[in-house]
Amino acid sequence: MKISYGYCAKFKKPIALQFKEEGTNFFAVGCFLPMVGADGKAKDVTEDSLHGAFYLSEGYQRKGCPRCGAKYMFVCRDCGNFVCYNGMSGTAYCPGCDAHVSVPAMTTNRIVANAPQNPLTLPTTQVLVAIDYSGSMRDVVSGTQSKFDVVRQAVIATLLSDPNIKAQIGIVYFHDRNEYVVPMTTDRRKLIRVLEDAHAYPCNNTIGPFRDMMEQSVYLPFLQHTGKKIIILYTDGGFNDLVRMERLSQQLKTKYGVTIITIGSPDADSRYLAKLSSGGNSISAAYDNMEGAFADAISIHHDGQ
Repeated sequence: MKISYGYCAKFKKPIALQFKEEGTNFFAVGCFLPMVGADGKAKDVTEDSLHGAFYLSEGYQRKGCPRCGAKYMFVCRDCGNFVCYNGMSGTAYCPGCDAHVSVPAMTTNRIVANAPQNPLTLPTTQVLVAIDYSGSMRDVVSGTQSKFDVVRQAVIATLLSDPNIKAQIGIVYFHDRNEYVVPMTTDRRKLIRVLEDAHAYPCNNTIGPFRDMMEQSVYLPFLQHTGKKIIILYTDGGFNDLVRMERLSQQLKTKYGVTIITIGSPDADSRYLAKLSSGGNSISAAYDNMEGAFADAISIHHDGQ
């Protein structure tokens, strides 16, 4: 069973949807109330990354939203959240955007999507944050904080908290495989929630984030994006296949026009990270200055859009 958070539009609070996976289709079979903290965020469930077509099962439609009883659902193209509504065309409130959006009628059991509110003014820059998720990121470096804790807080404090950064953002974790945990979105709350729920993976085999970008279709919207594309990559070490990583990074830069900015801890190979980056844009930072490193990375190619 897969889990994805959504919102009850009437009460503006989180709900958690249970999806049954059938190939590339996902059927909502249930919905429950997650534990919500004082900050209004859901706390007790790890969210899955889902890609495909979404439907409501008959069982879901009999019960509806556990907060308001609404029998229908739309997915917001502006923030990526599922939101309950009455199934009629017109406008509906999206708590993720804190705005009313235009939605079509739901005439079948397939979950509909709204028309983006401002399609001409969506951010033209996409930033993919690739974070080392291997076992070494569990090492404690400051008090009780692990390397991953420090990097997570740096991303939240800079990239996800600065209102001047108008970009779509996605998150990739890499270890012995890659996980595109949050595809491009403007929903900062969702990005923060995923980061806060994560813990480093117990693995010392790191393949690096670039391989799957060339081989998995889920990355195509990012690679084919016509605006500015930036990858900010953090690692505390190196990668298994250095030659291949360098070749793939060159492909990303020349074929797809991606700008790559690398950040490494003091024990990472700074010369190699400089090779992977665009124009030598590689930053080495101690853990007590990780926020400064991410702030520097953002400022290198931030276009203000």
